[in-house]
Amino acid sequence: TDTKPVRILAPGQQEKPELSAEALAVYDPEGTVRAYLRTRGVAFTGLADIHAVPDKAEVVIVGPDAVPADHSTHPVFLALAAGGKKVIVLDQEYPLAFKAMPGEFRPTDFVGRFGFMEDATHPVFAGMTQEDFFTWGRNHILYRNVYRKSPTGGRSLFHCDEGLTCSALIESQPNDGLLLVSQFDMRGNLAEEAPAQWLFNNMLAYAAAYKPVRKETLACLDDLQQKVLRETGVSHRSVDRPMAALRAGVAVVSATPENLAELAEHAEEVRAFAEQGGWLMLWGLTPEGLEDYNALVGFPHVIRPFRRDRVLLRYPLDPLASGLTLRDVVMDTGKRLYPFMALKEPDPNGFLWLIDHDDIAPFSTFPTPMEMGKGTNTPGLDHYPENMVNGFTSDDNWVFTYTTILDEGHKTTFTLELPKEEELVALKIRPSRHYHPLTEIRIYFDDDPEPVVARLPTRLTPVTEDIPIAGRKARRLTIELADWDRRGDRNIVVV
Repeated sequence: TDTKPVRILAPGQQEKPELSAEALAVYDPEGTVRAYLRTRGVAFTGLADIHAVPDKAEVVIVGPDAVPADHSTHPVFLALAAGGKKVIVLDQEYPLAFKAMPGEFRPTDFVGRFGFMEDATHPVFAGMTQEDFFTWGRNHILYRNVYRKSPTGGRSLFHCDEGLTCSALIESQPNDGLLLVSQFDMRGNLAEEAPAQWLFNNMLAYAAAYKPVRKETLACLDDLQQKVLRETGVSHRSVDRPMAALRAGVAVVSATPENLAELAEHAEEVRAFAEQGGWLMLWGLTPEGLEDYNALVGFPHVIRPFRRDRVLLRYPLDPLASGLTLRDVVMDTGKRLYPFMALKEPDPNGFLWLIDHDDIAPFSTFPTPMEMGKGTNTPGLDHYPENMVNGFTSDDNWVFTYTTILDEGHKTTFTLELPKEEELVALKIRPSRHYHPLTEIRIYFDDDPEPVVARLPTRLTPVTEDIPIAGRKARRLTIELADWDRRGDRNIVVV
């Protein structure tokens, strides 16, 4: 037997937009959209000329392949949105480009069959899951001629292709209007593909109901932070005190100990501000302000310096990270690890401080290399204990791992001191395939003599092993590398 999940989408049961025929204008020479709207019973006004949109039109749909090559750089669509209309531009053989698009979005000729939602909470994806964006229709094509992402002008809602640096759906909000630019393959799929229909209906419903939200931004920042905020293009006013910034919808406050102390002193007012829809962004937290920060957020976070850590985005992305890719958060020194490799040295100064989320191990106190039986205390080499929690693996490079040379008396048992007592869920480890692969680990909690014994399978291609330890509380963990699969002549274990 074989069991597979099946998703059922019924686009015909979605609510129709509350738009009159005069309010919905459709420019669709190929007829794809007009035919589908008639099937749904949605009234609209057909346009013969995109330059003659009636004043009463609130939503304008540009059908697939409606834009000729000589019109792809014309700013008419952006101008309609800037004038207050909600404009949906579907997939084009000649995508909008240059002054027809906000920011620096540039079209490609990339065609693909799967991609990923960046903000799964966005109304255009209501009722959809990631599984709905895989090999649409008879030609299996999900998108075509997608855009390179832009740092300005709008945000990407759906990313795809090379390094997820491209976008198949872009939202821009010029003035009081809306511009949705989609390169999902509607031309080949709107007539009969349920996910395409569902997504189109969502986009139309979102445009019909869209009303701009405008929040004033007040900033209490130092001079450098003020300069950076201005360069992002965010419209804001400066204030002298952090509590004064809470008079607007968005408050951007330098997280100095003094500012945090003032906010913590008025914690009830800060919570009321947030509960009423306000947003507070604290910029530049340091250990000196951690106690007041924790009082504000209601959780005992811990903090540590950024080291040579692997930086990743968590997927699916948080809505606040919508539009970001790894290239926006990962920094390197530009220096090659080796002359014969393109791999660059990670930048240990890319960030200043990190606070905990759900991985407490990197915040633990490790033994020094000398306490582990090493003869060197140099960070950056494979004899540095913190390498065990830097996020890199031997698949990246051996220098990022932690090496135990048994013949030289290196310790195979060591103790970690956690910042505070924690309820532990699991130990995650990706054993190296170099030298002697680990096959057994024993974990001791505080003074309990009975360990959790984890046996690791020897794999040709290592994967992250998840060792469950739910329900155990501890302030101190002792890890014993108990056994390994002996290979070759060198008596070495790599973690």
